[in-house]
Amino acid sequence: MPTNILDQFFNFLKSPQKSLLSIDLKQDKTSIKTKFWSVLQLLSIIIGISFILVNISSYLANLVGFNQTANNTVVDFLNQYPVWVAILMISVVGPLTEEIGFRLFLSKDKNWFFLGLAAFGYFFIQFIFDLLFNLENPTTFVSLGFFIILLGYFIFLIILNFQVPAKVFDKFITTKFTYLFWFSILSFGLLHITNYLGFWRYFYLIPLLVSPQLIAGIFLGFTRVKFGFWWCFLLHALFNFILGLAIFADPNQPLYTTIVSVIYIGLIAVFVITILKYIFFKLKIEVVE
Repeated sequence: MPTNILDQFFNFLKSPQKSLLSIDLKQDKTSIKTKFWSVLQLLSIIIGISFILVNISSYLANLVGFNQTANNTVVDFLNQYPVWVAILMISVVGPLTEEIGFRLFLSKDKNWFFLGLAAFGYFFIQFIFDLLFNLENPTTFVSLGFFIILLGYFIFLIILNFQVPAKVFDKFITTKFTYLFWFSILSFGLLHITNYLGFWRYFYLIPLLVSPQLIAGIFLGFTRVKFGFWWCFLLHALFNFILGLAIFADPNQPLYTTIVSVIYIGLIAVFVITILKYIFFKLKIEVVE
């Protein structure tokens, strides 16, 4: 029976562990065209959901006096660069490092798993130090402490990689993968809270502030397992690229504004097609049954 990408997605969420075992990327015969169309469909869903969540969180945050844009460290950082450099960092550098750090370890391969854990450890240790100290202008003590802890963590993982037998790792990944999957989503979302200045004063807003990243993490995790690391990176890169275009849109540049509008209209069309295809797919199954 033919399948639908959203149907595959919902079935995956029922049991990420079972899906991991049933997918063999080396034997995957899905065409590049089909994969790219699937990525576009998932992208339209993420953009649509994120748009809703961002507007809800912005509205509620403004009610309590928290301005998401004014307190956004990422926007402040990117404003220091030319537009093309900022968009490049958003759509290539950012997604690549984050995918390595948060989803590379979602793998049945032991070496990729431990390499992904090493990258995740870097993000996590940096997150902790960022909360406790000022990493923009760190003292010698802070820099040395960060280096020692990070080096110790890397050495620990290297030893663990060589010491853990393949059979033990296979048993672990096949029984605990669901927990790893949701852990990657939660950590990916929560670590993005550092994008906002003074968020601790509004701790009750944290779930709302990181909700777009949490939702995106679910779709990215699915894509990582279903199609592989690079397709997951592509989805993340396109997502950030489109958001970047919106952030830096200049109303005084008609051509630029037109291009952004055409892209969003195209995504809306893909979104509608995706939803309708899923509805007809489910109706067809019910009729057959």
